[in-house]
Amino acid sequence: MVRGPMIPEGTVLRLLAVSLMKAADGHQPNEHPAPTNDTMSVKATAEVHTTPYLDEQGPPNPGPQPARSTPLGRQPRPRGNHAQTGPQPDTNKRSKKTMRANIRIASLNMRGRWSNGTDKWNNINQIMRDKKIGIMAIQEMHLMKEEESKLNETFGRRIKIFSSIDPENVNAKGVAIVLNTQMTNSKDATSKELIPGRALITHLPWTKGAQISILTVYAPNEPSKNQLFWEELHTKLEGLPTPDIMLGDFNIVEDALDRIPSKQDNEYAVESLMCLKLCLDMRDGWQAENPDSLEFTFTQSRVQGGRQSRIDRIYVSEDFLPFSKEWRIEPSGIATDHQLVTAKISDI
Repeated sequence: MVRGPMIPEGTVLRLLAVSLMKAADGHQPNEHPAPTNDTMSVKATAEVHTTPYLDEQGPPNPGPQPARSTPLGRQPRPRGNHAQTGPQPDTNKRSKKTMRANIRIASLNMRGRWSNGTDKWNNINQIMRDKKIGIMAIQEMHLMKEEESKLNETFGRRIKIFSSIDPENVNAKGVAIVLNTQMTNSKDATSKELIPGRALITHLPWTKGAQISILTVYAPNEPSKNQLFWEELHTKLEGLPTPDIMLGDFNIVEDALDRIPSKQDNEYAVESLMCLKLCLDMRDGWQAENPDSLEFTFTQSRVQGGRQSRIDRIYVSEDFLPFSKEWRIEPSGIATDHQLVTAKISDI
């Protein structure tokens, strides 16, 4: 077994640990099956290796830092007082409110807006309040623009929604970024649709006068379309500020061990994702913090085969990785067969 196009450090020991699990052959469905409450979480002890971290005193102040450079041929989000690219909020009119120095981010595939007549957006509002989530990416919310406006009117005191839907398939796909208005400067946030219903990038004021860019994705399940999605997204990002965070439902895993039964995903699709990730200088934060564990975010019912996978993930830039913590995979409390993935990031 191999891990995508390359075998990272520690994979051999992970393979030895997971080989003790029972594996059965099976074909993954083209789309997620119907939601089920029959969810499971599996963890397995495997290898241990070190990852970058900060000591208790934190790093010395090196002064202004240069912007990250990437092969995409543009200036990424700068640090400190460097000039920013792309559309910026009017700082003369901007409110004094900025993001908290520590903020929790999250992602969830909600599997449609309604469940037995109940609007899941009430649950999303409650989850963000109870779990103190500042920024949340949503997939499969099937939300029209008129409905987005009504929700922003209803929940405007607590959350602000930016969404994208595929006009040719309004009952499928769909991505959104939800900002907690109590924790972020949502008033000055801007959003740009990159691929209808599949990819949306949001820019909002961060701390110290900087800007943070967040890319939410819902990738196709079919391998060939999944591959083309990452290639198209790569092109769409040219000329834009480099995303600091990329999160959502990737419908693909980089490592065969992130599926039960263990199964290597299409190598071309994996290579396309890894190429984009390399260009954006991104890391899978949960894996970096939990190198000796396996855990899954999507679970089929036993009738459907009981397969599990970690297709819902959060990637952060190498800049943010040492300042991220509390990476979690947990039940969302709403009717979906996906788990809620969260992490906390701090000012860098």
